[in-house]
Amino acid sequence: MPIIEVNHVTKEYQLGQIQHLKSTALNQWRRLTDQPVEERAPFKALDDVSFSVEQNEV
Repeated sequence: MPIIEVNHVTKEYQLGQIQHLKSTALNQWRRLTDQPVEERAPFKALDDVSFSVEQNEV
């Protein structure tokens, strides 16, 4: 029987939140004029990771 058990862990990060001034201004203009804003897909650092640790394991 495991002492530690972790199942189905996923961790996502939003990358690229800080943009150049030109991109920031263009996105703000798009928001004001109800146009779609290009957004980056999240980066998955972990995707459905599972593991267990038995007694006396490191």
